[in-house]
Amino acid sequence: LLVWKTMAEATSGPEQRPGNRLTPLVNAPHPGVESAPQSVAQSSAAAATIVDVSSPTESGERGKPTVDLEYLSSVLRDAKDKAGTAVSPVLQQSKVKFATAGQQLQRGKEAVANSAAVGKGKQHAGRLAVSLGEKAKDFFFTAKTKAAEIKDEAVAQLSPRPARKNSKSKVGFEQLVAMMTSSNPPDTLDFRNAIGPTCLSALDGANRLNLLCNVTTLNLESTMVGSFGAGVMERVLHSTTSLTELNMRDCSIGHTQTSCELARGLACLSRLVALNLAVNSLEDEGMEALAQGVSQLHNLAILDVGYNKFGSGGATALADALKYCTRLADLNLEVNLLLSSGAIAVAGSLMSSTGLTSLNLSYNMIGVEGTSVICRAVLRCPDMRRLILAKNAMADEGAAEVTTTALQLPALTALDISGNGITKLPPEFVQLTQLTELHFGGNKFTAESAPLPPYIVAKCAQEAAAAAAAAAAAAAAASPPNSPLGPLQ
Repeated sequence: LLVWKTMAEATSGPEQRPGNRLTPLVNAPHPGVESAPQSVAQSSAAAATIVDVSSPTESGERGKPTVDLEYLSSVLRDAKDKAGTAVSPVLQQSKVKFATAGQQLQRGKEAVANSAAVGKGKQHAGRLAVSLGEKAKDFFFTAKTKAAEIKDEAVAQLSPRPARKNSKSKVGFEQLVAMMTSSNPPDTLDFRNAIGPTCLSALDGANRLNLLCNVTTLNLESTMVGSFGAGVMERVLHSTTSLTELNMRDCSIGHTQTSCELARGLACLSRLVALNLAVNSLEDEGMEALAQGVSQLHNLAILDVGYNKFGSGGATALADALKYCTRLADLNLEVNLLLSSGAIAVAGSLMSSTGLTSLNLSYNMIGVEGTSVICRAVLRCPDMRRLILAKNAMADEGAAEVTTTALQLPALTALDISGNGITKLPPEFVQLTQLTELHFGGNKFTAESAPLPPYIVAKCAQEAAAAAAAAAAAAAAASPPNSPLGPLQ
């Protein structure tokens, strides 16, 4: 644009441009051109730009064009300076933005490096936490063993009597096992409240065959077998082929691998008569695993699996196993989650257990339907002596079913229907004269308004009179001896 402006100024004529350094074009028109508009002349002049054309010579030829290089150079320098001035801020801003982008890129690289370092730090912290947890666990068991040893030493120093077998530490326990293996093997082993891993490690020692070959009663109650028994209980039970009574109440078995190991060990105890697996949180999964071992106990007469939180699934598996236990006499299923469906499954197993004498289904919420099914199944057990149905929401309909069933069981002497929301008893209830033990508390009727057997009413009156006499005696003992008011009333 600057060059074009300069060219336009060059064509404006010498009279209008004082001191113009360019020579004007020839004033005479070209041949064949009469006249031309001013714009055309200016366009021609612009085309000629800054070229100076000489006047034609006498021979009619034009001279060679000349160029004012100095002026052209000055024009180009001015254009370059102006262009540089215009572009310089843009270049400066671009440099600043480029530098900012470089800084941001560097910060991004640093952030990525920091993230990688944080990830490595987390992995290291996780490995360190696992290592510390394992060390803490080892320290806990070591401290527990040391505490037991210190306790044994203190007991031995304070009393001339030997320390109880239940509080033996690992060293004392192993010494006890060594003494038992050196003499005649015992027929009863009672390890109640012993430390689980210690007890099992001693039982699983090299001399376990000599120790357990003649054992008929093994009591491991509250020994915290838990997960430590996996792989050990099976070997221990394989060595006790003469076992007739096994108590593993409150051993923290749960529904872990221990229940599967225990089931395989139970399958070898063909002589077992009594089995207690209560309070072990077996749930459905653990009960289903143990049922496979129970099905092989054809001589089993007493089974206690109360307080294990299993429902209809575990009850169904257990019922299928009990069909092979035809000698079962005492079955305890209290405090589980059977509901009516579980009660129906248990009732099906009673068809093969006609020798049952005691059944405990308390705290299972079997309802009216479950109570009715159980009552019909119990009729196949003429030797039934104890029927415990407390806390099962049987209501009045269930109480009527129980009464009808009890009247057909002449051997029944103990009945528990407490806490069932019963508002009234059927009139036939008064005919249950064979009962010697009756529990009916927690219902909505009283002994005075219910048709209870006469001997039960007399027994209640005797107990009330004895309680009143005891209260009077206690009040007399609490009164001052010289009080003018006499004994407290």
